[in-house]
Amino acid sequence: MNSQDMNNVLQYMFPGIQWITNYQLIADADGSNASISFWDFNGISQPTEAQMEAALPEMVAAQALAGFQQDALAAIAKSDITLLRCIEHGVSIPAEWVTYRAALRVIISAPAGTTTITGLPTRPAYPSGS
Repeated sequence: MNSQDMNNVLQYMFPGIQWITNYQLIADADGSNASISFWDFNGISQPTEAQMEAALPEMVAAQALAGFQQDALAAIAKSDITLLRCIEHGVSIPAEWVTYRAALRVIISAPAGTTTITGLPTRPAYPSGS
């Protein structure tokens, strides 16, 4: 595992851990073959390489989910304008917009560890008459 991945995994596994204060890494000049050279984290055992390797895909999935959730929050806020325009012009909110917003809410409220979300739903066409 390279030093950047190891540092990120440690931050993921132990929120609040501080570089230099709680741990230090050593690695080859190019950052590869990293290992923990110092560990002092309030009596918590130093993780094994296997534990860190196992946490890496979980961390990547958590980061991806967080990105999708931010994008979904922005998309639902943007869709509010469309719905307000429909209401303002007396246009019924199309079913595809209701479905789209429901799908965005599923992403926004997805619990940590969710790996089935691979992107945002496709935004429907702008409702005519609004």
